[in-house]
Amino acid sequence: MKVKDFIKWAKSMQEEENRIMLTKGEEYTVGDEDKFKNFKSIAERVKTTPERVALIYLLKHMDSIRNYILNGTQPSDESITGRIQDARNYLLLLGGMIAEDTIDRKYCKNCGSTLGIDCGDAEHDYNDGFCSRGCYQDNFSTINAINQSYHVD
Repeated sequence: MKVKDFIKWAKSMQEEENRIMLTKGEEYTVGDEDKFKNFKSIAERVKTTPERVALIYLLKHMDSIRNYILNGTQPSDESITGRIQDARNYLLLLGGMIAEDTIDRKYCKNCGSTLGIDCGDAEHDYNDGFCSRGCYQDNFSTINAINQSYHVD
């Protein structure tokens, strides 16, 4: 593909991704002004972080893209282009959550509990990102497991 054709294609993809983000965003925020409302709500219900919820959604699309690359098949009615667009949008959402987090992190990166609040007999916050040493260690165990699951022979 020539550079000018790629730029034209990329621009049309970005325009469609923005349209998808706006359309689906209205549905998922349930009228709330917080763009990440859906992720935070789910994270609270399953006792994790909004970033992990977004990562799970992203990985669902990445699995589909991986399957397409390795096997040449689309397992559903959604096109591979749609999967790539959704994955790129989840990366933007995840990036937005990380940007929001760097401004004022308030929750444990592992379990989602509120930092700065002593939970009964629990130890004091381990550091700026984790409520306990156990959550700190669990977080890295989870990341290692995710990395190992994407090892391609």
